[in-house]
Amino acid sequence: MSGSRTDEMFGLGDLYPTASLKWSKDVHNVMVYATTGIPVGAYEPDRLAALGIGHWAIDGGFGYTYLNEKAGVEWSVLA
Repeated sequence: MSGSRTDEMFGLGDLYPTASLKWSKDVHNVMVYATTGIPVGAYEPDRLAALGIGHWAIDGGFGYTYLNEKAGVEWSVLA
């Protein structure tokens, strides 16, 4: 038994605006960010093709990097 199913869609995808702030002082580098997903893309749960995820999303994070180029040392942590 075999079969196939196809689908196609034309339209816009979801929006993902992002904001970030970065600071550096000597060997210390810090970044914070926030992003969100706005469901404006074409999405129907019963279709194979989808240009959106069908729901809101939000994410944020923090990063720190120690970068000492003279000593050849670098390490980072993200949350």
